[in-house]
Amino acid sequence: MKNKVYLLPGTMCNELLWSKLLPELTCAVSDVEFVHLAIPANKSFAQLAQWLANTLPLTPVALMGFSLGGYIASYFNCCFPERVAQLFVIANSPCALNQAELSQRETILSAVKRYGYQGINQQRINQFLGVEMSNQKTEKNTTELARLIQQMDRELGEAEFSSQIEHTSLRDDLQSTLAKLSNAITFYYAEQDTMVNTLWLEALVNKANNNNITLIKTQGSAHMLPLTEPKALAQQLLLWLER
Repeated sequence: MKNKVYLLPGTMCNELLWSKLLPELTCAVSDVEFVHLAIPANKSFAQLAQWLANTLPLTPVALMGFSLGGYIASYFNCCFPERVAQLFVIANSPCALNQAELSQRETILSAVKRYGYQGINQQRINQFLGVEMSNQKTEKNTTELARLIQQMDRELGEAEFSSQIEHTSLRDDLQSTLAKLSNAITFYYAEQDTMVNTLWLEALVNKANNNNITLIKTQGSAHMLPLTEPKALAQQLLLWLER
């Protein structure tokens, strides 16, 4: 029987998020199955943690989350630490969103309710891909990744967008709880990603009771690391699986 790693995607992401990463992983390991878990709609973080508790095996699992999925995975780890053997968080710092971000989300949600969801805009796509890749507008790879982001957004649609913005914007700061845990936690992020609070992550490591928390930084500002840096991310995940 294969070992399993459970994958939680980010906001407005589906299994296409892993389309560049999984080939890199599956060609390197044959005894591991990577299981995508679609985030159910209209649930608070407490309800999402209970959903995971009901969905995952009772034995401790390897759990990986990207962005929003990274926060959900971290929240679950805080609620059910005995159910997580090891945790890998990509492009997320599990803390509260700042007031500017919360206000922006409220404005967006109000606009969607009034005018409908118009889909992800180019500015947001550029932020996800990072300044370096977004500036290379003529490259085929950049265009393909932008289309993947648009496709995920289109497939999930307005109902999913509204659900995620409404139910996952108010977030607890998990630093104190994570610092007390003993299971292995790895955070992987781009050092200039504006959507990750790097100072918060560094403070978490300093606050932790042991050496179980690892920070791995990659260069650049990309947020969508499973799409933009699949080879480098796969290398780190393979090392993580060996621990």
